[in-house]
Amino acid sequence: MSLTKLRHKLSSFIRNNEAVAAVETALAMPMLIVLSFGGYEVATQAVLSSKLERATYTLADVTAQNESLTNSQINDIFDSINEIINPYDFSTLGVAYISSAYLAEGDIYPEVLWQRNGGGTASHVSLVGTEGLTATLPNGLTLNERDNVIIAELYYDYTPVFTFGLFEAKTIYKVTVFKPRLGDLTTSPT
Repeated sequence: MSLTKLRHKLSSFIRNNEAVAAVETALAMPMLIVLSFGGYEVATQAVLSSKLERATYTLADVTAQNESLTNSQINDIFDSINEIINPYDFSTLGVAYISSAYLAEGDIYPEVLWQRNGGGTASHVSLVGTEGLTATLPNGLTLNERDNVIIAELYYDYTPVFTFGLFEAKTIYKVTVFKPRLGDLTTSPT
């Protein structure tokens, strides 16, 4: 093919708007797909994080509103998690902890007086500590003598829908602290 014919075909191709639009679409499509899937993934994580935050707040708040608790009442509180984070599944991907931490008179460190876990079957350990041992309070919180707090923790094992090497599976952790309102809640639920 001669150089003149090649120039003529190239110039007619460049002047053809349909061909230019097809090339531009072909170049932009991969980026649009990545942006769409990435936007979906970021939005999903933001909504889930907000729902988990609300569930943690609700666990601590409802617990702190009681004078005393039974194990049955605590199980009912744990059951509310799936309703709060619906449509996400907490029963197999998450676990929640409710702990009562108390600083006794004369003590330096607070103790976990009682603790319950439930709501899901995921395998995570409370960062607050174990019942009967020293409590690790979140966010640098300190207690005065004879102060008691209710701490709610939630763990959720999140797996992204689209990965593309941009998003990885991770554990989302949320914690909320409330002071009991009507009672001290230092007695272990029965």
